[in-house]
Amino acid sequence: MPGLAVWASPQVLGYAMSVVSQLRTPVKGVGTPGVSEPPVLSDGASFAAFDDLRTGPVECGASAVLLADRKFDPTLTLQGEPRLCTLEPLERPTAVNQPVQLMGAFVRSNGFKAAMQIFDGFGPITSLHVRSHCGSGQGSLYARLYDAVTTVLTVLGGPDMIDAMLVPPPATPSSEGARVQSEQLPEGLSQLTGDIGALIRCQPLGLATISASDHACWDRRVQVLGPSGTVSIGQDGVSWRGPDGKPIEEHVSKTDEFQSATVQAAEEVDLWSSGQWEPLHQVDAGLTIATCEATRLSCRTREPESTQKVQELLART
Repeated sequence: MPGLAVWASPQVLGYAMSVVSQLRTPVKGVGTPGVSEPPVLSDGASFAAFDDLRTGPVECGASAVLLADRKFDPTLTLQGEPRLCTLEPLERPTAVNQPVQLMGAFVRSNGFKAAMQIFDGFGPITSLHVRSHCGSGQGSLYARLYDAVTTVLTVLGGPDMIDAMLVPPPATPSSEGARVQSEQLPEGLSQLTGDIGALIRCQPLGLATISASDHACWDRRVQVLGPSGTVSIGQDGVSWRGPDGKPIEEHVSKTDEFQSATVQAAEEVDLWSSGQWEPLHQVDAGLTIATCEATRLSCRTREPESTQKVQELLART
């Protein structure tokens, strides 16, 4: 297998190293912005360290890079032009001939794959409710929002209007501190932090809600409602209960969901490293990014925003 280098920012380091600990692909080196010493795994394994993403991977003998940096700039020129995949979504789509594949999406989880089979016989879906949370070191708020939006678009299709609110972590324990900070929302998706609540109207008729946070425990869960009842989806389990509450189909899993999510991401990275990766085609990355950007914009304007208008704006920039 080709050697892999890992570039992880402190905000994503815990997630990245949990993935690394389960890779079959050999890891040649680990770089962390602002940190001179590479992390050591719980089993004592250590790696070569590098502090410059432009030259570090090729210097440690890697031909591919696993990114886990919410501020990665896709225009950066890397020596040796290694292949790139990422645990954090980018703020702009990459060129088709230079794709940066996103690993670990909830729509690739075992639970969601099982739910897709249920949907074939479930009938009309009236609403979808997504919880996408993580804690310190497990990724950015943008990553959790992107993951939730991808899930919504996969199930319900094109979004129309989005009404959202962001509650940043308070600067002080007082509610006044939280209120003041809410007036200074970040300019970019990668800078988002705190809790987001969003209401999404989808076409032709559909409703979705999103709860996304980078200040909670890891939790990715979806509820789908329709005349046929409720489908509840977790990382590895899914259940379908009828309108009367009686179970119709149920596959329960008691695995640790964060651990299972990192296993999923590691398996995907291994497939990608060996050339066996098949990217998702259900949802356009540009539409997902535009929906996230419309969500951020709604948080700023405190008004519903249109994904279509944001798409048009992004196309001109």
